[in-house]
Amino acid sequence: MTQMNTPTASVPAKSNVYTVLALVSMLMLLAGIGYVGYKNISMTGTGNPFALVGGE
Repeated sequence: MTQMNTPTASVPAKSNVYTVLALVSMLMLLAGIGYVGYKNISMTGTGNPFALVGGE
């Protein structure tokens, strides 16, 4: 991640915006996956997303 240490003036503005959008979307995707996994574990007691809640 040496790109973050360079001044933003050396990077074209359009590609910089797309890079930030890509990073934000990746972080939100990871946060969403982590949130769903956390809620699933807290509800079912297991990390298996296909486990039945209260089922056999």
